[in-house]
Amino acid sequence: SIAIQIGLLKNTNNVQLLENETTEGDWGPYDGALIHGCRVDGMTDEQWKMIASKSGAVFARTTPAQKLEIVRRCQEMGYIVAVTGDG
Repeated sequence: SIAIQIGLLKNTNNVQLLENETTEGDWGPYDGALIHGCRVDGMTDEQWKMIASKSGAVFARTTPAQKLEIVRRCQEMGYIVAVTGDG
């Protein structure tokens, strides 16, 4: 994936893929997360904190409103945030 090629994620061996609304499981043992935009609106505060604790997190296929939510949540936790995209 591009995220690995540019160094956002170390590898895909220990990355939790959260690609649809039914993907569940224990997020704890993973080093990183790849989160599809459809998951953003339903994430709990605990899930946001868990993702923030990872060495890498990539959000994909997000709407402009979801991008704003990601930035807001990350900034509330004290992170510097960058957003890229093709549109």
